[in-house]
Amino acid sequence: KVEEPSSWDFGKAAAGQVVKHVFVLKNVSESVINIDAVTTSCGCTTSKLEKSVLKPNEETTIELQFNSKGFSGQVHKYVYVKTNAADVFAALSVDGKMLQKPPQEKSIAPAAVNPQQADDSILKLIVKGEVVK
Repeated sequence: KVEEPSSWDFGKAAAGQVVKHVFVLKNVSESVINIDAVTTSCGCTTSKLEKSVLKPNEETTIELQFNSKGFSGQVHKYVYVKTNAADVFAALSVDGKMLQKPPQEKSIAPAAVNPQQADDSILKLIVKGEVVK
């Protein structure tokens, strides 16, 4: 069940900048969950899964990295998490605005709140609020 924000808004970034964020997935079921695949909507967004087998109440991290080279204006990219449980599927998103010149001040926007709920799901997404630079 995706109970916490499933999207991250990185705010404004300079064109060509690489931004990173860490999401935490938690198995809130009483069964072992296997994460079969983590895929992205574009080659510009990559993911790194810490571990793919989660026992009940275990957590894992997914580090997302978006390379903004060649982008301008508003961007919206997706990361999909598929598990061995047919009814458990999570979609994470990365949003932001690319600037032509580097911003005057570097600031990190908080994660956007966009919870998705499904009663039969058994994964919980937790956003730690950390930005990996």
